[in-house]
Amino acid sequence: MEPATTPPVAGTLEGPAGAQKFTFSVEVEQGLPIDKKVAADSIYQILNDPRGWGEGGKRSFTRTDANPQFRIVLGSPKLIDSLCAPLDTDGEYSCNNGPYVALNAKRWTSSAQLWRDHKKSDDEYRIYLVSHEVGHFLGNGHDFECRDDGLAKVMMQQTGGMAANCQPNGWINPNAK
Repeated sequence: MEPATTPPVAGTLEGPAGAQKFTFSVEVEQGLPIDKKVAADSIYQILNDPRGWGEGGKRSFTRTDANPQFRIVLGSPKLIDSLCAPLDTDGEYSCNNGPYVALNAKRWTSSAQLWRDHKKSDDEYRIYLVSHEVGHFLGNGHDFECRDDGLAKVMMQQTGGMAANCQPNGWINPNAK
């Protein structure tokens, strides 16, 4: 299924040096109150941050508008439900399904109650949202334990609740510099 989105954000933004290189596009469904360039820049920064999946040079993420390995789609609950099928995302959740990292715009713009209860910002939730779903694309399943420092591991589900009493966290290695 081809989503009804705007074209990918134009241009190529090379990722830093990394042993394993990935290319991705960012697409934002038409009519959403999301600035696609700001979203694309934010996603690029999250993926290439030393605390993220780059893991100190193990991986690098280049944003492109042509032939990406995976497509990050910010979409309405209805579009995300269709991209995630047969997984039931209930108009609430995001997913990875094949080449699609499908991010629910409802969550992008207003995070999740669990995060608000912990006094976390929408920006902090976006880090988790991108990191978690890209983690699935990279082959990682869900994790159900806290880190030793009490933070949730990024692959723990942290939107509707958590399997353990951890503090919400969106980074793979929150202490990396």
